[in-house]
Amino acid sequence: MKTSLYINLAKSTIKRHKNLYVPFMINSIFLLIITTICVNLNDKDLLNIIGRRTFISTISDLAYYIMIVFSAIIILSTYNFIRKKKYEENGLYMVLGMEKKHIIKIMFWELLYVSIFVIIVGCLLGFVFYKLAIGIYAKMIDIEANIFQNGIFQNPIPTLKTGLVFLIIFLILFLINAFKIRKFSAIELLRESKAGEKKTKFNLIKTIFGVLSLVAGYYISITTTNPLKATVNLFIAVILVIIGTYLSFSVIISFILNLLKKNNKFYYKKENFVAVSGLMYRVRNSSRTLSAITILSTSVMVILTSGLSLYLGTNEKIENILPTDYVIYHNLIGKKEDSNLEDSINRYLSDKNLEAKYDRYKTYITLAYREKDKVTAIPENIEIGGYDNYDSFVNINLIYTNNHDDVFKNSKIINVKMDDKVGNINLKNYDRKIKSINYKDFDFKFSKEANIMDSYYLVTNDLEIFNNLKKLVIPKNEVAFSMYEEVVLIDKLNKNKNRDNFEKNIISNLKGNGIEDVYSESKEEKIEEEIDGNSSIFFMGILLGIAFLASTAMFIYYKQLTEGYDDIYRFKIMRQVGLTDNEAKNTVTKQIVSVFILPVAFTIMHTAFAIPVLSQFLKAAGLLNKNIMLKSMLISAIIFFAFYFVVFIMTERVYLNLILEKNK
Repeated sequence: MKTSLYINLAKSTIKRHKNLYVPFMINSIFLLIITTICVNLNDKDLLNIIGRRTFISTISDLAYYIMIVFSAIIILSTYNFIRKKKYEENGLYMVLGMEKKHIIKIMFWELLYVSIFVIIVGCLLGFVFYKLAIGIYAKMIDIEANIFQNGIFQNPIPTLKTGLVFLIIFLILFLINAFKIRKFSAIELLRESKAGEKKTKFNLIKTIFGVLSLVAGYYISITTTNPLKATVNLFIAVILVIIGTYLSFSVIISFILNLLKKNNKFYYKKENFVAVSGLMYRVRNSSRTLSAITILSTSVMVILTSGLSLYLGTNEKIENILPTDYVIYHNLIGKKEDSNLEDSINRYLSDKNLEAKYDRYKTYITLAYREKDKVTAIPENIEIGGYDNYDSFVNINLIYTNNHDDVFKNSKIINVKMDDKVGNINLKNYDRKIKSINYKDFDFKFSKEANIMDSYYLVTNDLEIFNNLKKLVIPKNEVAFSMYEEVVLIDKLNKNKNRDNFEKNIISNLKGNGIEDVYSESKEEKIEEEIDGNSSIFFMGILLGIAFLASTAMFIYYKQLTEGYDDIYRFKIMRQVGLTDNEAKNTVTKQIVSVFILPVAFTIMHTAFAIPVLSQFLKAAGLLNKNIMLKSMLISAIIFFAFYFVVFIMTERVYLNLILEKNK
């Protein structure tokens, strides 16, 4: 046979099955665009246009490799829907005299045309959407940038490399399917086209392992109370839930449906009898697809929630760490405590004609040991490294100030609580002398660390008490880390061009006056760093979320299409056994709706169980306000479920039009 015949048959196949190939190509193009954006976000020349931004470059590398693996999985998985539909056609070709090698050659030209179209269109659109993505990112970090400063097109090499990677994915796709065609005879191909998804052997073992994986994933999540372990635990829990969902999805649903069957009053009604029986068949034959939709949906929820939480929590995190425009820290360990830091700052402000208000205090920060509700210095024999003793440690922040006597009217020692979860502190000889006040009600605003463990802030205006408290918590373990600093909080009151370099200039001036071991933090710079980091995470989360959503839509579409082809004959039988057209249509619709509600139900369950470990993971990243996470989760859920509903409605029309048209 001539090559031109294979090419014409390949073109004809794509054209006849455009309802299968076009969505496949669109999704592949979409994945290529997202992957291209990720790899090009590491372009140093263009990133220089929007300023000194390095975190987006780092995280884009990780996102790029995630997208390559994800794209390979999705392309290989979604092509299975096309392959199954084409089995019947390939079987007929073989019955008419074609050999397997001829069918493989036709498939080669089909995938070659598809891959070339996907790569060319995807790379070209990648150039366009990359510029748009950079513009959106620049707006997120509040930077005015001319994204076309270096021309319309950026360095083409990363995009071309990505196109080559996708070409390799399509080559792997061809080899896998060529191998599968060689395994089947003509009769087997015809039989495979009518078969549902393959059932795994050793069903009982698979079920037990799947359920145990699911339970183990949930258990790890709800028992994770250590933020230091959260990243590893989150990863392990996600893997276990994915395995559990994939292996036990159909079994769990079948168990629920069998309970409904045992309810005679419910089951032995015409509409319920047909709906439940049909639903059991659909779940058994579509468990892999439904599992994939569930896994993708849960991934979208976790990714969007994490990114949005960090993004929305940026300002609160900064306000906690830096309550003023500048904070100057002077290390007092091994130095005289009566430094001339305040006088030097006053002279600098006066010399530069700068107006500012400032506050100062001394702080001693250390780890302490908590045992039976009592807080003591860390014993000499306690192991500090590792995670095992995490719950036994607390952060102690002792603060001495002589500028706020009005807040010490009722007590000389105040336990300033950052949240209601941190209880009162019990220290030897001082338990009854400590009064607790919430930070928001405390007039003296001091600098705080974004601690990931229980932290106590004990504030006093009595130097003797301060020194006595220090003696109580100074670690006996040489490995323990402590800080003793003089802190000055500065708020600018007037604007001056010297403000641009205020932080660097004042530190240089202080060191010139003999004050060593001094450093500073600027709220503006800290905000810039946090916005850069959190915006980068959120932005990449949006890109990955879009890719996951698009692939979810693709699975839903192919599932609806497959159901439609399978239900053409089933719909006809329903009418023949006495159901009217409306009853048959309503029954089928009820089954379809029920099937696609199942992934949503599992997504809600997975996400709910993910809350404990996800909150600890975000706490480790600096987000201490759990309400922000819950708010972000609600926003993500609204976005996702709205998208899911729209996709379902649109694909349901494809399904109904197909079965009604074939049954006219």
